[in-house]
Amino acid sequence: MGNETFQSGSIEIRRYMPADKRDVCNLHVLALEAVGAYLPSPWNADLENIEDVYISGGGEFLVGTHRGEIIAMGGLKRVDARTGEIKRMRVHPMYWRRGWGQKILLHLERRAGELEFSRLILDTTLQQEAAQGLYIKNGYFEVARKSVDRFEVILFEKYL
Repeated sequence: MGNETFQSGSIEIRRYMPADKRDVCNLHVLALEAVGAYLPSPWNADLENIEDVYISGGGEFLVGTHRGEIIAMGGLKRVDARTGEIKRMRVHPMYWRRGWGQKILLHLERRAGELEFSRLILDTTLQQEAAQGLYIKNGYFEVARKSVDRFEVILFEKYL
């Protein structure tokens, strides 16, 4: 994806820049708190180093902006040569149900193809019902469940 920018309806999708860090972290917390799925933890450490974890690590991290505000985001993390992991899919609660999570997901899947991944994995909590529906609608299938702290986590995958 490089530094390209895509206009899609009233959202602009572009690669994460270091200046986005605070807004990305705030969106992460806000979106998870809205569904009762936020838990401060060391699992959030990747958001402190997005460039290395995602972009330099052989993946991607995208933000969606609307009127200059970051209202959507998502990451693609390289797991191995053929597998990518979709991470940090978030949409600001004021913008839910407008298809912006779908647009971020499609851009990440396109990027996964460019990176020659043949399989994508992801997880979401039981509380994130809209996310589950998005993934199932896009061909992801449940492969397992596990408990993490107080959450039941659903593991999904998709072959490209």
